[in-house]
Amino acid sequence: NNDIYMQVAMIMLIGLGAKDAILIVEYAKMNLENGQDVVTAAVNAAHLRLRPILMTSFAFILGCVPLAIATGPGAGSRVSMGNAVVGGMTFNTFVGIFLIPVLFVVVERFFSNTPKPRNPFRRRKNKENEPATPAD
Repeated sequence: NNDIYMQVAMIMLIGLGAKDAILIVEYAKMNLENGQDVVTAAVNAAHLRLRPILMTSFAFILGCVPLAIATGPGAGSRVSMGNAVVGGMTFNTFVGIFLIPVLFVVVERFFSNTPKPRNPFRRRKNKENEPATPAD
């Protein structure tokens, strides 16, 4: 039943899914910049964000259960929105927890071969403590 209420629910789901994915990717990038390898960074980011994602998702799902089981006059629109939100958010939660870190690893490995711009102000770690050698 693809009515306007279901479409509004889908827009809400897209927004919440994007928020969860952005948070996982930001934490994974931060871990990557702190020296972790790609897989460890993604796993640690997913582990760190697991509890907040589950709390948000379950609160949202349980809050929409009354919509999904509504009865009475005019309940069709509420049931439509409730079913879309409960089912979509359940699917969205598992995708966010498991698939987003995997996609982060795949994308980072695919694009890691591209040359990164050098920072001319950064000192080389291995050369700064070596003594100068005379020229020939």
